[in-house]
Amino acid sequence: MQQKLAAILAVDVVGEPERARADATGDELATVQYELVDPTISRFGGRIFALVPMTLVEFAEPAGAVGCGLEIQRGVVERDADLPPEARAQLRIGVELGEVITVSGDLQGPAVAVAQDLAHIAPPGAVMISGRVARTIQRDKLQARSAYRGVRAVQGIAKVEVVELRPVADPKTQSPWTLRRRWTWVAVIAAVVLLAGASLVLWRPVREWLLPIPTETTAIAAPDIGTAGHR
Repeated sequence: MQQKLAAILAVDVVGEPERARADATGDELATVQYELVDPTISRFGGRIFALVPMTLVEFAEPAGAVGCGLEIQRGVVERDADLPPEARAQLRIGVELGEVITVSGDLQGPAVAVAQDLAHIAPPGAVMISGRVARTIQRDKLQARSAYRGVRAVQGIAKVEVVELRPVADPKTQSPWTLRRRWTWVAVIAAVVLLAGASLVLWRPVREWLLPIPTETTAIAAPDIGTAGHR
């Protein structure tokens, strides 16, 4: 066993047990995990150590965990902007900083339990952090709106100060979902341009093959016999 300080991020799906009964919705939630949640965690340097009952991720610094959580929530909004409200994915996220114990790659300890409880009480689309995390990241420039939610008892461990964060759109960055969609359109446009150029280059040989151009014949004049006899 190894004891260390870590920031724990917990990602929960709102109403997952009920929604997952429908195959289509269950597949959609899996797609959100694969296309958005996992790439964002990787980009922020997190390590997933559990997927059940919710996604649990270890970070070395709380700023990385909070930034990752905000980016996930912002990406979900971007991804589902064109869907009706009832079809949109809804996530709630909690972040705690504290001592954890590593057991065969798994993490245990009060910080893990508190992060899970913060995710449970977080409103859809929000990132709930403890007061300890809030004080640690107060100098970091995170694109978020914050609201103090008082002191709550979580997991029967102790009373924890709770701060709610919500992402603010940042035009300088895009979520993995936005980047994926943008590069898809770039690839489509590039393919159209290449096909158009290729058609222009190949059109003349194809046209000549389909419609052969008649060859010109040169008439050879016969010698003037009469003039040759006078000589």
